[in-house]
Amino acid sequence: MNQFELPIKPDMHQVDIKTIRGIPSMTRAIFLSQELAGLEDKEICGPTGIVSDAATWSKMRLPGRGQPNFPHDKLLKYMDLTQTEIILFWLADQRGYYLTPKETELEIQLRHEREASVKLQSENALLRSLLVGRGS
Repeated sequence: MNQFELPIKPDMHQVDIKTIRGIPSMTRAIFLSQELAGLEDKEICGPTGIVSDAATWSKMRLPGRGQPNFPHDKLLKYMDLTQTEIILFWLADQRGYYLTPKETELEIQLRHEREASVKLQSENALLRSLLVGRGS
């Protein structure tokens, strides 16, 4: 990682799973990501580092004809560039999986605090019921 790059994932465009299931190939998922992001070929090439030139990128649209393939080691960078994870969800769906994002540290902390609060409320309710029973 370059020292100037921040490892922050950009907000991703959401795409309905029905749309993803209608995508016939990974190549189509790659180019649909570009279309939804509204990026032109020249924005994928050169300085972005996905592929070196627009001609190579255009040739990738013709799979199975001895053309270059998408550089799989650039997949994460490409998803950040297009701000969509269509490819990731397409792959998971093709293999029979659902994806759920990991909890952040803050979400884990909040979940633990909620669970502790529910436990305390339950204990408090039990103690109140015992006290009310004694007072009769």
